Amino acid sequence: MRSRVLSVLWLVAGISSGDAADAWSQELAARGPRFLAAWAPEGRVVDASNSAPLRRRVSLDLTGVKADEALKAIITAAHLEIAFNPALLPAERMVSLHVRDITVAAALTEVLLDTGVDVTVSRDGSLTLAHRVAGTAPSVSDSGV
Repeated sequence: MRSRVLSVLWLVAGISSGDAADAWSQELAARGPRFLAAWAPEGRVVDASNSAPLRRRVSLDLTGVKADEALKAIITAAHLEIAFNPALLPAERMVSLHVRDITVAAALTEVLLDTGVDVTVSRDGSLTLAHRVAGTAPSVSDSGV
């Protein structure tokens, strides 16, 4: 209920002030993972957030699990593969995620918010996690697969 009220307040604020909504969206985007194309030419960073594996839908019911366990649950539910070192994630980070029919990208964003970890998508649909490299920003969007 509280999140609905906050969402409505942000919607009203966005209607009355497009700049405030844009600033809030940019701040939230900076805190979450970026979804990057593994097939991008060297030296280019390509946004893959619209790729097919990230658009798959999952339903999860997780309470107080470690972040790496939540990642494994997301990938299992989506029938995807993921490679990552659990040391990338704060050991004390616990996650609760009770969702129905959301995208893999949304679920990953919930788990990886504020971790400084990005997701790389390969052409075969497998995912890899890595620390964000400072000063890189995605250029063009590419659905990839």
